[in-house]
Amino acid sequence: MEFLADMYLCVEALGSDAVQKVVPLADPGTRESLRIPLEDELDYIAFGVGRLREELARMPGPGRKAFLDGLPGRIDAMGDRFETMGLEVSDLFESAGADFEDLYRSVTTRRDEVPREVAEPLAACDSARLSPASRGGVKPGWGQV
Repeated sequence: MEFLADMYLCVEALGSDAVQKVVPLADPGTRESLRIPLEDELDYIAFGVGRLREELARMPGPGRKAFLDGLPGRIDAMGDRFETMGLEVSDLFESAGADFEDLYRSVTTRRDEVPREVAEPLAACDSARLSPASRGGVKPGWGQV
């Protein structure tokens, strides 16, 4: 589960968010050449986040909450690892014409949003399982789970 969180949330989701902010700065030909790879990347991220949700759904509530609460720290730790590897992330984005401070603010905001986005469907599933409908009354429809 740690791999799923680190790979799909810390690296892929936040990285693609940053790249999507840089792509509009490119010339039209470059933007078009990146369109399909970015669409593929978003599908890849959706798969990984879905798999993470499946694993989280199997966890007991307190363990799941603890894991989700730790995600922002995992994201920060991943950023620290990039720095220790000598990757000058700010230079990479600035060389593409991006305002790194603006990009950093955006990624920091997403860092706090991503765990909530992962947790929301799980909370809805938990509610459906605890509802009277799920205990023998009317069965929940597809849209309720």
